[in-house]
Amino acid sequence: MECMRYLNNTMNAHGFGTIDLGAVCASPIADAAPTAGGDAVSHPPSIGTGDSLTAKIGLINAVYKLVVSHQSATEYRTEQTQRYDQLSVRHSETTAKLTTTANDLHSMNHKHWVSENKRRASEADARKLEQKLRAQIRELETKNIQIQRRDKQYIHEMRKREKEYHTLQDRVTKLLQDKNRDVKSGLELINTLKAQHAATEKGSVRTD
Repeated sequence: MECMRYLNNTMNAHGFGTIDLGAVCASPIADAAPTAGGDAVSHPPSIGTGDSLTAKIGLINAVYKLVVSHQSATEYRTEQTQRYDQLSVRHSETTAKLTTTANDLHSMNHKHWVSENKRRASEADARKLEQKLRAQIRELETKNIQIQRRDKQYIHEMRKREKEYHTLQDRVTKLLQDKNRDVKSGLELINTLKAQHAATEKGSVRTD
């Protein structure tokens, strides 16, 4: 009985169930054998008796079931522990991948933000450059119109000057012609006067 209690206490301490002491020890533990004084003497149960053997077999079966249950529980606990470790490793790997993905996403978002700012800055610069080019084109067109007007004025002025030049040239030519005619007439007149003077002088010499 003490052994059974110790066994039950030990199994309870390790988380096992309790063996039914009444079922195990239902048969008498000792055979009543009369002595010389007529008193019964208690003897330990004999392995050869049926009830004691049945009780021992029941105890062995109960302990075997507990051992099997303990082994099954240990194997299940080991399996679950391994699965938990595997799941923990997978969870750690997944967490690391999620962290890496989150960092990559943050980096990509930052790069996208930088690229977007650069694109906006480039568009703003392009708009400014386009406005500047349009202003320069308008200025060039205005200057071109002014140059064309000046060219027309210059051509008109040159034609006017050329016409005036030809007119003056004609007048000079005419004046030169008139002058030459007058000079020729003057020379003829001078020659005539010289001839008359010479004749007069000759006549006066003869008279003397």
